[in-house]
Amino acid sequence: MGYNQNTMREMGRIAANGGDFNIYLEKLMTLLSSRISKKNIINSLYHMMGYLKKDLDLSDKEHIHSLIEDYSKQNSYENKVEPILNFLIEKYDIAYLKEQRFFNPYPKELADVV
Repeated sequence: MGYNQNTMREMGRIAANGGDFNIYLEKLMTLLSSRISKKNIINSLYHMMGYLKKDLDLSDKEHIHSLIEDYSKQNSYENKVEPILNFLIEKYDIAYLKEQRFFNPYPKELADVV
């Protein structure tokens, strides 16, 4: 989703319908060869926040929304919402988001290599 939402949906349809693996792989490689845009990062953060909406109170939602807005308007030099979302995903055990690779795109074992 962070790379391209339309292509992500196309890949989802290919996978769900038992489509051609080579077409899926081609789309995946094209996605991974591009950079993630800030717009898509922000959209992905809001998407993740949607999975937490039932667990968070209004002040928590407003705080996270404020951090995302600061990041989008470049009032913040880095994305400060990622560690908070990671914490909340673990705290509320959101299985779908725990499986995503948005925050941790590679295995922890590779961290020593980088």
